[in-house]
Amino acid sequence: MKKITLMLALAIGATTFAQTDLAYTDGSIDSGVLCDNAAPGAIDGSYSFVLGDFGVDASMDFLISEVRFYASALNNAPAAGLDAVVNVYTTDAPYPTGTLTLVESAIQNMAPGTEGTIYMVAMNAQVPGDSEVVVEVQFPDDGVTIAAIGTNETGTGISWVNGCGIAGPVDLADFLPNDWEIQATGDSVLGVNDNIADAVSIFPNPATDVINVRVPSNVTIEGVSVYDILGKDTGARLENGTINTSNFARGVYMLNVRTSAGSITEKIIKQ
Repeated sequence: MKKITLMLALAIGATTFAQTDLAYTDGSIDSGVLCDNAAPGAIDGSYSFVLGDFGVDASMDFLISEVRFYASALNNAPAAGLDAVVNVYTTDAPYPTGTLTLVESAIQNMAPGTEGTIYMVAMNAQVPGDSEVVVEVQFPDDGVTIAAIGTNETGTGISWVNGCGIAGPVDLADFLPNDWEIQATGDSVLGVNDNIADAVSIFPNPATDVINVRVPSNVTIEGVSVYDILGKDTGARLENGTINTSNFARGVYMLNVRTSAGSITEKIIKQ
């Protein structure tokens, strides 16, 4: 008989935009919830995130670059370890009623002796910013013991742990005093149909000492130029996402930003 107690976290790509935290619970883990299951099979746990509930920009895509989960116990695991399958889906209706579309899948081996560590699974799942995303972790079971994911925090949202007598997705807050620990961080990226002008963030404008330029993580800034009203290049350059304008005379300037997804020119005012 093997025991597996998991914490699942979803991380969504570090980018130059400000990150968005997706979290239903407080991030602490106290215990797991063990359930007996007489039939061999796999433990199937899933959790849904409605991206709009966390202020995600619906007009852009969202890039999931990493899924993290935690095993606090791997009792009686074979020497080769156990393989967990991590899936990221979108759903076309509120979970669990819709049809799931698989976006990305990955396998993570859990070797004996790695208990108490967080497994970081690289992903490359790009989804529309108005999506409801379903994250699923599957790992094999010996037909004797299933350990659900548990914490000291009773969260909300739709979850599904296949086993423990659950026939389908339910809110675990209504099922157990313990709930999944699921968190997500990340931000928006430029989709194939997005306009670069909508994706580049230039601020503040009007400016005094600096101008900041931010782009999504899948866009590279190749160069910037700032021109005065006579069309002369001021020589200002971008350093660490910032243009120093402290020596500019007051007036109107044109900022040209050249990126891997195209160019944009915007009028800026120096106060």
